Amino acid sequence: MNAISGDTAIRAWKVQLDTVLRVTEALTEGAMKLRDVQLAAATETHASAAATRALVEKCCDAQELYRLQSEWLSASLQQSFAYWASLYSTVIETQQSMAQCIAPQPEASPAEAPAVPEMPRWPLQDMMDSFYKPFIETTKELLARRPPSPPEARIAA
Repeated sequence: MNAISGDTAIRAWKVQLDTVLRVTEALTEGAMKLRDVQLAAATETHASAAATRALVEKCCDAQELYRLQSEWLSASLQQSFAYWASLYSTVIETQQSMAQCIAPQPEASPAEAPAVPEMPRWPLQDMMDSFYKPFIETTKELLARRPPSPPEARIAA
C-alpha cells in the first residue's frame, strides 16, 4: 500500500467534497428550473381551461361547441409537447452540469490520488445495473431520434 502525505490526502479530500457540493448545487438548480417549468405550465393550463369554460358557457350551437373543443384540445396538445420538451431540455442541462462537476479536476492528478482497491461485485449492484440498463438504452434511442416536426411543417410538405 502506498503511503501518502497528510497534505496530499487533505487536498484530495477537499477536491472530493467540493465535487459533491458542486453536483448538489447543479442538481438543486435543475430541480428549481423543473419546478418553474411545471408552475408556468400549470398556470397556463389553468388560464386556458378557465377561458374555454367561459366560452363554452356562452355557446349554444353544437358546431361552435365542437370548434371550441377541437381548438382547445389542439392547443393543449401543443402545449403538452412544449412542456415535455422543456422538461427534457432542463434535465439534459442538469445532467451536463453534473457531468462537468464530476469531470476530473486539475487540482487532483491521478498520481496524487490514493489508489482505489478493486471491489467485488455484489448482487445489489447487478440488480441496479439490470434496472438502469433499459432506461439508459431508451435514453440513447431518444437522443438518436430527430424531434418530430410541428404540424404546420408536415401540412406544408
